Amino acid sequence: MDIVMFTETFLPHANGVTTSLLNAREGLKRRGHKVTIYSAGPPLLDAADVHFYGGKIFHLYPDFPIAFYPSKRTLKNNRRVRREHADLVHVHAPGPMGLRGYKASKKLKVPLVLTHHTVLEPLVRYAPFGWKTLYRAGTRYLNKKFVAKAATVVAPSRATANDLAVKYPDHKEKIRIVPTGIDTDRFNPYIDGSRIRADWGHTDGERVILYRAPRTTNSRSTPPPSASTTSSVSKDTSPATSSPRRTLRRTRSRRQARSRPKASRSSRRWPSASPSP
Repeated sequence: MDIVMFTETFLPHANGVTTSLLNAREGLKRRGHKVTIYSAGPPLLDAADVHFYGGKIFHLYPDFPIAFYPSKRTLKNNRRVRREHADLVHVHAPGPMGLRGYKASKKLKVPLVLTHHTVLEPLVRYAPFGWKTLYRAGTRYLNKKFVAKAATVVAPSRATANDLAVKYPDHKEKIRIVPTGIDTDRFNPYIDGSRIRADWGHTDGERVILYRAPRTTNSRSTPPPSASTTSSVSKDTSPATSSPRRTLRRTRSRRQARSRPKASRSSRRWPSASPSP
């Protein structure tokens, strides 16, 4: 089967959607299927089966560039999509790239599958100033449209499935729960972890429990882990990209620094060395 996926985020951004896409792609390839991915973002990792549309990156949420304006790359990828011999179009978010996937499914006359990775309404708070109303209205419209047109709606958890069933009761028979898989080649109890244990100061016979906290935001309803829980977890295990709250604090600090009065030239000079007694 030839499967074309559309997503708002992909490598090099490390997040849950990217992990789910990578696991799904590898699993489908092992079964003999062909998978082509179209994503927003700069063309850092363009390949034969991965193509980027570019897009505007907002500092409050840098993991999700918005590819909503036309460009030469957009026209080139649109022509490439029309040449695809796809059997299925899989959309991973109801955004600008999801809309392109929806149009591709209509153009190619193939079924549309929608994976609803997260509840989008709480993320309105991270939209840039002046974009919140547009983001809220756009996500509601696209969600409703995609759920109605999709042959299957995939939810990664029962909570997400229940939320979709409440919002779209006329289409709840389409909803299927498919949890994000785990790469058992990388994560299994038979892998030798002695080197990592030694780096962390633990012996081979000692039992260690690692807790990986998701984004500690109100949309996740996840309280920050306690100090006892994080004592055995390194700070270096946090994602490479900043969280929206951390990025917002950095943005505010930069604005405050720019608003401070600049020092005069005389005050910038190094003080003359005082004569030795």
